[in-house]
This record gives sequence, C-alpha cells and structure tokens, in this order.
Amino acid sequence: MSRIYRDIMEEVVKQLEDSDLDKKTISMLKNRWYEQLHNRITNYNKLEENQVIEEENSYSDSEEESIKGRNTKNFMICLYDKVTKNKHKFRTLLKQGFINIGPEDYAFSTGTGDLDW
Repeated sequence: MSRIYRDIMEEVVKQLEDSDLDKKTISMLKNRWYEQLHNRITNYNKLEENQVIEEENSYSDSEEESIKGRNTKNFMICLYDKVTKNKHKFRTLLKQGFINIGPEDYAFSTGTGDLDW
C-alpha cells in the first residue's frame, strides 16, 4: 500500500480523535478502511474471463446507461471542505486526496466536483 494512502487515512484519524468519537469506533473505522483498500488493490488485476473490450466507435448512449451501475476499479480518497446541493446536483470542494486510475496514483491538494444524484 502506497504511503499516500496511509498518510491521508492517518490525517483523517487524527481529526476524528479530536471529535467526540470513542477510540474503539475510530480503530474499527481505520481497520475497515485498510481492509477495503487492500481488497481493491489486490483485486484490481483480476479481470473476469468473459470481459469484453469494445472499440470506441461502437460506444452508444444506451451502453452508457447500462455501465452506470457497474463497479469500477478506479477510486478516490480525499477530505471535503464543502458540499452544496442544488436540486439533483451536488457541488463539492475537495482537499488533500488521491485518485487511483488503473495502475496510476495521482495526488492533489484541492479539487472540485459536480455530482448528479
């Protein structure tokens, strides 16, 4: 597991310790984060045998709708500064995180996001 993963999780744990959460709950949360992250990393390279890779030209809007519910191998861990909601859209201000896309990790200090719900 990369050092950046541990650093971010440790920072979150430090902030939780300053809150009113008891140490047992924080410890359980930390262990679960490590376990889930470890599982994602180890399972990343295990592809399903019948996975089909489609060409870009054959991609359609109906396929996009069917893909939305699938699990992805990419993930992001970060802290948030602010979340606002406007009808069915959330806007987020993010900080101190990383994104795992395929085998690559990208660290960032600040970011924004728009989420449709």
